[in-house]
Amino acid sequence: MILATKEGATDLAGMAEDSKKALSGQERWARFKYSVVGPLFVAPPAPGELQAALEALAAKSYRDPTNERAIHLGYSTIERWYYDAKNAPDDPLMALTRKVSARAGSHPLITISMDEGPGPSDHHGN
Repeated sequence: MILATKEGATDLAGMAEDSKKALSGQERWARFKYSVVGPLFVAPPAPGELQAALEALAAKSYRDPTNERAIHLGYSTIERWYYDAKNAPDDPLMALTRKVSARAGSHPLITISMDEGPGPSDHHGN
């Protein structure tokens, strides 16, 4: 499959097996996501046929790009990937790369240390 961007084209299917192993998990997932929705850009569905095309993609079985297990993708997941790639200003592959949430690390963990344990009043509502 050819990935077309403003910067040029990349042959995703022609990558050597060795280079696939060198990719990070995020890069493998981004390429996998594009391999799912990419055909919709190469041969766009006729007007009014996008829903049927997405449903057909959701009916297929895929291989997890990190462990090769069989997975099924939901319609809404494929639809989100499609619009993320379609609305990307420059590089649709980068739009499909998982990003760290803006809220990551902003919520403190609420835990009780195993050494401390609950106090006696915690058990009796005192």
